[in-house]
Amino acid sequence: MKTQEFEKSNYMRYLILGMIIILSGTILCCPSLIRLAEVTMSHEENSFAVLVPFLSLYILWTKRDAFHNIKLRYDAIGVPFLVIGLFLIIRIELYYLQIIGLIIFTAGLVIALLGKSIFKQVAFPLFLLFVMLPLPDSLYFNLANILRFITLGISEKIISFMGITFLREGNLIHMPNTVLDVQIKCSGIRYLIPYLILSLVYGELFQKTILRRFVIVFSSIIVAIVASTARLSFIFIMIYAYGPEINEYWPHLFISWAMFIIFMMAAVAVDQGLMTKSRQDNPAMKSEFQKTNGNKYPKMMEYINFRPKAYK
Repeated sequence: MKTQEFEKSNYMRYLILGMIIILSGTILCCPSLIRLAEVTMSHEENSFAVLVPFLSLYILWTKRDAFHNIKLRYDAIGVPFLVIGLFLIIRIELYYLQIIGLIIFTAGLVIALLGKSIFKQVAFPLFLLFVMLPLPDSLYFNLANILRFITLGISEKIISFMGITFLREGNLIHMPNTVLDVQIKCSGIRYLIPYLILSLVYGELFQKTILRRFVIVFSSIIVAIVASTARLSFIFIMIYAYGPEINEYWPHLFISWAMFIIFMMAAVAVDQGLMTKSRQDNPAMKSEFQKTNGNKYPKMMEYINFRPKAYK
């Protein structure tokens, strides 16, 4: 009986938390949320932000078992976060600062109503919402220009090595059959931002230590540069071989998405392969993995436990 009453009390706290967040978002931040949606949908460089709330919800769903094992507590430490969040929402007119205020306000609510232990579980998916906000224009263009300088410089050396005739003039590539203008959107920035976001999520889901998560995030920058360089080089080669029609919208779009997916899957495959090898070489790590994930991934466990027979 006491257990049922305790669970009912917990559900009521979650319900109250959800209602306050929804009401504060719709009443206090509705114009800012609408503005964020408009910016996200109207600018291609921010379109990936649409997936961020769903990624946050998925991470929360993976932690659902931990919520049942944590005792909820009221905690006054959440009050300062509530005050800061409300100040940003009410007193600041800039939409992105109001969105930041809503996230901080939500963090304060979680701490105040549910306790620090629950907050530790929801902190990452909650603060992941920050990446929905677009980069300031100055930062975006400076970063894009740096990426364009790197990727175009490497691509230039690749096609030169392959014997392709061209003349570079700034960001213009003069080829025998056309002239290409490598614009900001072709710099690799549209690979970098999604790869960074996905690497944050991947690190949270599959890596245990902060160091390994940092390595994953840093590696995503390298993958973005390599993928962008491969994309530019491939487009140059195809245009040289088959004509400027390759640079039209649909072929260009197909090549861009294909490169994005190929390099993303390759990076995940390499990391998973390295983790599998580490478990095979480290009995302690393998034993821990079997305890925590053996029931979830039986096929993976069959692969990890497999040892080829030695034939004489």
